[in-house]
Amino acid sequence: MGDGATEKTCQICKQDCSGKPRTKDKRGQYFCTPCYEEARRKLEAKKRARAAQPIASPNPNTEADVFGGGDPFPQTDEPDLLGELLGLNDDTNAPPACTNCGAPMVAGSVICVQCGFNVASGLATTTAVAKAPKKPSKARLKTTGALSSPWAHFLIVVGVIGATMAMIVIAPVFFLIGLGAMVVHGIGVGLWTLVASFTDSILRGLGCMFVPLFVLFWVFGMNENPYLKAHYGAAMVLQIILITVIIGFGASL
Repeated sequence: MGDGATEKTCQICKQDCSGKPRTKDKRGQYFCTPCYEEARRKLEAKKRARAAQPIASPNPNTEADVFGGGDPFPQTDEPDLLGELLGLNDDTNAPPACTNCGAPMVAGSVICVQCGFNVASGLATTTAVAKAPKKPSKARLKTTGALSSPWAHFLIVVGVIGATMAMIVIAPVFFLIGLGAMVVHGIGVGLWTLVASFTDSILRGLGCMFVPLFVLFWVFGMNENPYLKAHYGAAMVLQIILITVIIGFGASL
């Protein structure tokens, strides 16, 4: 290609770079500065991946005039920048390299495992790091563990409902409140027992439904849920408390 101003076309983007910053290689090929810098970056990445010799810095070569017969922009040390860019001088046996960091890539892959760069889209893959949730304090762990134990369930149910029914000596309304809570709790435990026993097996579910002694055997002997055992036991204790309160209150009348 000649040196006339009208013939100074970038070999990559094919745009006229006569009035723009540009570079000319030793074969007389012109490159606008953005295309040249991008091409140099890709070539350096490929050479680092092949463990080749470092690319020498470009030699500045100032010509006579600005936009006349000369060229005020530097030439490169590469004998054929466009040829190397198009892969004409590449080693066909060399693995492909990441155009971002220069690390070797597996043939056919599009994402560099070294830096996460996507060579197909030209975008880098980013990874968000999630913060670990805050650990609760030891005191909170101890409190939560104590309240969630089966024995805690048993004591809370018996203590609250039983004490409410025993307050009949203060006012009968307390006994009614406690009795209502006891009934609701008993219905809930009964439904829980039936669902769990039928889930275990149909025969055991039928046994719990129609054989009173079998339900006791299943809950405390075959059932492996400690919370069901605790609530079933609490329901039985509440029945004893109910009978005791009725007898004691009736005797006091």
